[in-house]
Amino acid sequence: MSGLVDLLEKVRETVYRGPIKRAVVAMGLEPRLKTAYSALLSTASNDETVTHDVAGVEATFRVSTGMEVQRFRGLMNEQGVVKSILSDITEEDVFYDVGANVGLYTCFVSQVSESTVAFEPHPENVDRLRENLVLNDIGNIEVREEALSHTNGDAELAVTGADVAGEGTHALATGSEEKTVGIRTIRADSLSPEVPNPDVVKIDVEGAEISVLRGMGDLLDSCRLVYCETHPERLEERGESHDEVVKLLTGSGFSVEEIESRGEETFLRAVK
Repeated sequence: MSGLVDLLEKVRETVYRGPIKRAVVAMGLEPRLKTAYSALLSTASNDETVTHDVAGVEATFRVSTGMEVQRFRGLMNEQGVVKSILSDITEEDVFYDVGANVGLYTCFVSQVSESTVAFEPHPENVDRLRENLVLNDIGNIEVREEALSHTNGDAELAVTGADVAGEGTHALATGSEEKTVGIRTIRADSLSPEVPNPDVVKIDVEGAEISVLRGMGDLLDSCRLVYCETHPERLEERGESHDEVVKLLTGSGFSVEEIESRGEETFLRAVK
């Protein structure tokens, strides 16, 4: 990446923390600041590719937007989660990447699992996801341009932050959002026999975690491992909570542990 991009990221990591970050969040300015910073990075960055090695698995990604710079410069601080999934997954496992975005998890895990299904409803992200699959010469993928949920039908995806490839804060709309995109939702348990049942699932859906899990129905009985990032503020907007996610998983027979935290967001590893 360019020297200017490296400098901008270093300044952000050094300055935007502690009291300054808390003040920005308290004033409700963080979404606008993130959008402006993403636009600045997009201007400063070149259209290029970056390659990362996690646990001996290499994956290459196209980078041309500010959000992609942030996503792939440090793997969104999720390298530990990627490594954990890679250590858990087997060649025979069917992997569901729910909220695949532009393919960070898909491009790594599909090189171990022989069957991966990626769910991503946002058009810009889907296009870049497909590009990244080509870059990595990955063919054992089914890309579903849908959002897994507890219902089959039409819905609105709230477009937040920058509306560019790599943006990971889009979420199912709750009714108060200014900008939305029409999408399709589908229950995971309605996909069979068209799509194989999952053994391992990764969920990152910006507050719709419970909807995804409820839509899995009996599939949770046969699924052996779920990685789920919870978003407490987004869950609260839907009248739900982190604790309800944990309760739903434990009620389905999983042992749940917290393996990674990023602000209020927490990655859970649920295993049978």
